[in-house]
Amino acid sequence: MKFKALVVIFPLLALTGCAATSLSEQSFGTKLPKYKNTTNQNFATIEFSADKKYETEKGVPFDGEPIVCTNSGLQTTFSETERNTIIKVAANEPITLTSIIKWHNSGWEKSCWPFVSFTPELGGNYVLVNERIGGKGISALWTGVAFQSCKISVYKLENGLPIAIEVKEVKPTRCGS
Repeated sequence: MKFKALVVIFPLLALTGCAATSLSEQSFGTKLPKYKNTTNQNFATIEFSADKKYETEKGVPFDGEPIVCTNSGLQTTFSETERNTIIKVAANEPITLTSIIKWHNSGWEKSCWPFVSFTPELGGNYVLVNERIGGKGISALWTGVAFQSCKISVYKLENGLPIAIEVKEVKPTRCGS
């Protein structure tokens, strides 16, 4: 009977230990401050989504941790008690952001978070999706993590329909400068 209890307790301890460290902390080595929505009257909204309706021919959307590059540095929309996936940003100003995703395959794990930049329009509603590219469907059995990557797509919602917009992949070197 004692053996069964240990089998249950050790996995629970392992899970609780892993849950305490956010993806941003694992990726950047530090706890990021929480993003505060713009107070500007001229704003746009951005939703971070893993909804299957945004799935592409080559990719699978993953839930991730939203990260925003601000004048104060990198910020997350997550906290210990809150997980905001919809944010308000200043309209007609360039924004740089990402969503950190992590996946496991055949005993390996990989994180991926390319930053993208675009200029949201006043009153616009946007959706950011980070997809794992490679290993989709049955090919997941033979496409290893080393051959998988990710890609961020941004859609503008027009009359409820997602329209892909052009974004530029960038290195977030200007956060906080």
